[in-house]
Amino acid sequence: MAKLNRSGSGLVWSTYLGGDASDVGIGLDVDRHGNVVVTGETSSTGFPTTPGAFQRTFAGGPTDAFVTKLNAKGSGLLFSTFLGGQGGEGFDAGFISFFDRAGNVHVEGDTGSPDFPTTPGSFQPTFGGGPGDGFVVKLRPNGARLVYSTFVGGSGADGAHDGELDKKGSFYLDGFTDSTDFPTTPGAFQPAFGGGPNDAWAAKLNKTGTALDYSTYLGGEGEEDVFDLTTDGSGSAYIPGQTSSTDFPVTPGAFQTTFQGGDLDGYLTKLNPTAPWPSTRPTWVGAASTLPGPSASTAAESPTSPGPPARPTSR
Repeated sequence: MAKLNRSGSGLVWSTYLGGDASDVGIGLDVDRHGNVVVTGETSSTGFPTTPGAFQRTFAGGPTDAFVTKLNAKGSGLLFSTFLGGQGGEGFDAGFISFFDRAGNVHVEGDTGSPDFPTTPGSFQPTFGGGPGDGFVVKLRPNGARLVYSTFVGGSGADGAHDGELDKKGSFYLDGFTDSTDFPTTPGAFQPAFGGGPNDAWAAKLNKTGTALDYSTYLGGEGEEDVFDLTTDGSGSAYIPGQTSSTDFPVTPGAFQTTFQGGDLDGYLTKLNPTAPWPSTRPTWVGAASTLPGPSASTAAESPTSPGPPARPTSR
């Protein structure tokens, strides 16, 4: 991990972060003091952890997630912890991390471990099944304790790809699923699986991690995946991805309302703050050609394969 000066002409600091095997840093955030939190995946039993951290030992399986907080000078660890289990497929990976205003650390990722650490009273404290579920975790500022930790998934293959933390502490997230029982909410835009190998999904987890404010599928009869998520000041979520569905949901008057052919088109969807319906124009963005990038089904086939750009998945 490195910090460049403002002109990009030199390093302020740069450091290794790893142990005796494979280590990958994936998502990070910087707080107002300049401290950095980074998450990713490691297969190193000797990955550096700190006294009093939540999980100081490697749980097992191919990989554990890690969450590490470095000081503003990059010269020391404020905390560092594993985050993982060892059962089932046994892979765990963190993809994105955020500081909230109080200094708590929020992490989203994927796990194939039914014994991944969760908390009582969280939205989904038990593993949904299949090769993997998404997860969302909130850690105390010192990394010593979980505020909440929950799975997000159904009985099939579920991946959490991206997300965003709002100012009130609610967590927006999205990903792909082939679960026909993926958890959705009453009144959601698309409460049922659209068909094909995979659908995309989007959800909003409340600030206590105990319930979904909304959760919806997003897909048609083909294959969908999703690669990013951002929100605006009103709480609407913007979601881009790829689809092979000729019946992917679009809105009248959108830029491109018909599938253009080839294997895949891109799409862009804006969901309103409660997600009973897209608040503006979901649209295809594509031509009669194949978009680059792995499909969700391909990513689900191997224990460690690349996912969306800058968000490698452990599928």
